[in-house]
Amino acid sequence: MPYTKKYRDTLYNREWLYQKYAVEDRNAAQVAALIGCNLSAVLGRLRKFGIPTKDGSEAQKLAKFDRGSSAPRPRGKFLRTTQNPEWLRDKYTDKGLSLVAIGKLAGCSAASVSQALDKFGIERQSRSLARKTHKKGNEMVSPSAFGSRKDPSEMTEAHWRRLSRSLVPPGPCAVCGKDGTDVNHKDRDFRNNGLGNLEMLCKRCHVQQHSDEAMVAFKQLKELGVPFMTTYEEARVNLLKKLKGSSDPDPEA
Repeated sequence: MPYTKKYRDTLYNREWLYQKYAVEDRNAAQVAALIGCNLSAVLGRLRKFGIPTKDGSEAQKLAKFDRGSSAPRPRGKFLRTTQNPEWLRDKYTDKGLSLVAIGKLAGCSAASVSQALDKFGIERQSRSLARKTHKKGNEMVSPSAFGSRKDPSEMTEAHWRRLSRSLVPPGPCAVCGKDGTDVNHKDRDFRNNGLGNLEMLCKRCHVQQHSDEAMVAFKQLKELGVPFMTTYEEARVNLLKKLKGSSDPDPEA
């Protein structure tokens, strides 16, 4: 951290830093909060001055009695998810999500989810039963049901697609059996994240699926007597709407 006069009497003052950190027995995060700088700056200056630093366990013990401390609490971020038995039971037992899917929702590994299930005594499902319960649901999945704070009406397409990606565990492509990379919405509605509407596809099969769908749609329109130019013009209007704001397209192009 470059030298600034703002920290001349605190961060760059060895006596002051030694007093707060060693004599008054604070951890580095608490000292950083007093100074108004980041944690790494305090740790770097302690090493620069040759002041012995505390190990992680000592720092955590000091943080327990200071509610304002910014010392890391790894379990704190999971209090509403994997450390909440009601939330965990709802996702695993009631909704039938896999350990991987729950881990993605909570922001942790499947192994951590497994440990949390054992901790709260939640009955584990066999692998075959887990697959069946994971696939049988076909109801619309609301973002709020999975801990999202966003109002569905304010969610963009990217938000919906991230949500759908978190619901489908890694697996093979539903068409060719190779490693799946994309989540496909069968009804082409990215807001319909019912588990029965989602499937894992590889990139090639995903592109080919939509390409073949378009060809079938054109064939059906032709049978109904709908001119192709009608579809073309409507698609061009939608394209111009998407480009509006990011560029200034020429309607006559």
